[in-house]
Amino acid sequence: ASAVILKNGDVTTSNYELTLVEGTLTVNPKKLDFEDIGVKPKDDDKEYGSKDPDFELENWPEDLDPDDFEVEIIRKPGEDVGDYEIIVTITPKDPNYEVEKDPGTGTFTITPKAVTITVDDKTKVEGSSDPELTSSVSGLIEGDTLDYSLSREEGEAVGSYPIVATPDENPNYEVTVVNGTLTITASPVTPPRPGDVEDNDDDPTTPDIPDSERETRTFTDPEVPLAALPEKVTTISDEEIPLAGGTPIESVGILGALMLGIGSLLKLRKKKDDDEA
Repeated sequence: ASAVILKNGDVTTSNYELTLVEGTLTVNPKKLDFEDIGVKPKDDDKEYGSKDPDFELENWPEDLDPDDFEVEIIRKPGEDVGDYEIIVTITPKDPNYEVEKDPGTGTFTITPKAVTITVDDKTKVEGSSDPELTSSVSGLIEGDTLDYSLSREEGEAVGSYPIVATPDENPNYEVTVVNGTLTITASPVTPPRPGDVEDNDDDPTTPDIPDSERETRTFTDPEVPLAALPEKVTTISDEEIPLAGGTPIESVGILGALMLGIGSLLKLRKKKDDDEA
């Protein structure tokens, strides 16, 4: 056997003539299974109608420089309330890496937006028609409509009745209702004015005397004195004292005194007429 001596990269031997054949060392890219590593997008959410947040990755390995990779994070399209898949695509910028498998997926959730229906209070007078029921909505996204109906508790007597808003299906909104009140007030009573009171035919104190049976006498002669009413009621019990026409009376009150006074006036008037004749 002979020794092979390497000197300054040269091979020397005393017994062999050597021929060198060069080989190739191949360095393959490092294969990365991001799903197996545990890299994934963070789950996230937003309120309906708002802007998407910036998505992020979690569990990135410390031995990999993020700047050596181009990362794209997108979600499935949709703006209604619900869950949407978040998808990640990683592309190496450094040729020493090869992505064998992309990260797993995440979940993006759109939650309902809070809105409030405020029902307006109303009033009406008893016996009148109901006013139009109205309300307002706060928190609604511009361009959207909210489906709901308004109704009030039945009843027409004086009092207060709830006015209720009943939401229909509105999956993108979480609806809060502030109900209103319908107040029914008593109808005002208007006192009768002079001349508005109708005659009561059944009232025995106001007999209806035809004009043809009415007689009006006007006394203008200053010489004819008016009969004065007595200060007290005088009772006449002597049946021998006749009234005009020979009919006896038992008692005379104020009405009797008036009749006697008028009778006296008539006698004085007749006497005067006879004297002048």
